[in-house]
Amino acid sequence: ESQSVWEKVPVLTNAGMVNFECIKCDNSQLNFDEKGELKHSDLVSGVYEGGLKIWECSLDLVKYLAAHPCHKGAKVFEMGCGYGLPALYALLYGAQEVSFQDYNKQVIELATRPN
Repeated sequence: ESQSVWEKVPVLTNAGMVNFECIKCDNSQLNFDEKGELKHSDLVSGVYEGGLKIWECSLDLVKYLAAHPCHKGAKVFEMGCGYGLPALYALLYGAQEVSFQDYNKQVIELATRPN
């Protein structure tokens, strides 16, 4: 059974500290099929998991943060971040540090980091 750890990539920005996190696996312990896909995974092949879209709940959370500004100086962790709108909002409006986490490395690379 493979062991995974979170890979944390910190980036210092003008607004504060930003961390990007995704699962980092020891590839020597992974078991791949003939297509190069993991044999043991909780992901369903061919089923889009939804990380590359903006969910309505993230917009609702940004509205909540705007109405309840309790994030000044806070450390914010957004799990399953996708585009990371709530954590980005918190960073722009006073959070000291934000961490973006997503199960899919492609989401971090294609959606979160460009924001």
